[in-house]
Amino acid sequence: MDVPAVHRRLRLVFTALGAGASTLSETLLTNRQPLSRVGGVVISIMGLLLAGVLRLPLLMREARLDLSRVRPGPAGAVPSGWHSRSGRCRALARCWRHS
Repeated sequence: MDVPAVHRRLRLVFTALGAGASTLSETLLTNRQPLSRVGGVVISIMGLLLAGVLRLPLLMREARLDLSRVRPGPAGAVPSGWHSRSGRCRALARCWRHS
């Protein structure tokens, strides 16, 4: 019985994905203790930021897309999606308005 090429490729892709997930799982389990400590430190820092005890300027920035010319609602969904790919926005950095 001959298996079509598409099925062979799919079998290869899913076998590779399974092997990759298995390797990632093994790596995470091996490094469980250090990852737990790093996670605890990150959560503690975020708690201090939320409480206002610690201030990091990089995390205090805000960036928004400037969509002031697009109408809200269902009619504005398509232009909103096209905004970042349009000719008006040649570089992604120009689309973002920093405050």
